[in-house]
Amino acid sequence: MILAKFWGRKTEKEKKQKEEDNYCDIIDKCAEKKEDFTIRNNTDEHAAYVLKTLLRYAQKEVCIFIDRIKKEIFNDKDLIDEAINFLKKPEARLKIAYNDVNLRKEGVLNGEFARDILNPKPNGGVEIWDARRFCFPDGNHFFLNDRFGFRYEIEPRNAVANFGDKINGEKLFTIFDGIIAKSDKILG
Repeated sequence: MILAKFWGRKTEKEKKQKEEDNYCDIIDKCAEKKEDFTIRNNTDEHAAYVLKTLLRYAQKEVCIFIDRIKKEIFNDKDLIDEAINFLKKPEARLKIAYNDVNLRKEGVLNGEFARDILNPKPNGGVEIWDARRFCFPDGNHFFLNDRFGFRYEIEPRNAVANFGDKINGEKLFTIFDGIIAKSDKILG
């Protein structure tokens, strides 16, 4: 490592950090411009960063459909802060539907993410839906903001993000609307 620095070469850790920084820059630029550009998204860290970004740029609505509330994603302090900031907007709506078969109905409200975004009471509204009766846990899930920015996971470790695809954003919203119409509302 000392010789690598002496010769001006980057260590593996430095290369990995540079790749992460570049990835985050692409996400930020696409979100800021609401660009219709598909970005691969395959790690929990990337999922958390995309969700933070979707929350940061959302104006009125964020919809989240998940098979389970992964602590690696949802207990991220920056993500919680972005959700709280989003919910400070008077018209903000955060809607979450989940289908985790291992979670008690009220259990979702006891997690760090829900506890932190609900206390203090946000200006915007939070709705949580239990979709287990309607949906089977199959790995498909998505995050959606204002019907055009989204992260869609087709199967574990195979996801895409896009911040300006209105056509697929509307399709995901229609799917989400159908899911909550047949699910049990537990908050909101």
